[in-house]
Amino acid sequence: MKKIIVLISCLVLVFSLAVLPVSAAADGYDFLSTASEFFVNGSIVGEGVVLITNNDSLANANLKWAISVMLAPTETEGVYTVVFVHTGDGNTPAITLEEGQVLLGVHSSSSDPTQIGEYQNVNGKLAAMALEIGEVVTITGIDIEAGTVADDASIIAGASASTDESTPADESTPADESAPANESAPADTSAPADASDNSVAEAPAGGNNTWIYIACGVAAVIIVAVVVVMVKKK
Repeated sequence: MKKIIVLISCLVLVFSLAVLPVSAAADGYDFLSTASEFFVNGSIVGEGVVLITNNDSLANANLKWAISVMLAPTETEGVYTVVFVHTGDGNTPAITLEEGQVLLGVHSSSSDPTQIGEYQNVNGKLAAMALEIGEVVTITGIDIEAGTVADDASIIAGASASTDESTPADESTPADESAPANESAPADTSAPADASDNSVAEAPAGGNNTWIYIACGVAAVIIVAVVVVMVKKK
């Protein structure tokens, strides 16, 4: 009986610790850092990323096999919150942008990080999938209306993206208007995303990770208590 209790306690702790890294996987990740191509209101190409700002462009964004992250604006310029995350299943997602919303599309032909040598945006795909409703995404160096992209542009997700309303997004570095985003890029038809994604239509909501830390703490306490009791009985 003692062995069974110890085994169950250990399994609870292992499970709690195993889910923790998944929830934090996107923290501080810059989706432009590993993208092979990036377009504003264009189509995803290869291991690329797109940022869609209107419904007309949404229809031609080639999101069938992409991770689609809907973002809603906050009171701070350039700072958005995640509305939902949709995993591509081979069909054009039925998504409509509401006023002020933008959509981040992230694609890789693999979900296996060991294949990063062949598919450079696999970690970007996994980070997009790990985003949860209510998390923050900060966009800098990108003029949403003009569609221009600065050399130091970034799309950063997770806890490292500041939500401090007293510190607006960087306006000191204007977007590079000499390098407009390519809106005529052809849709990527040669490399669909990993077929393992087909079983997931939409990432679950989970804006608060507090329960994960509680689970870890409870599991740890249980194991310590069981060990102490066993030692005393010996």
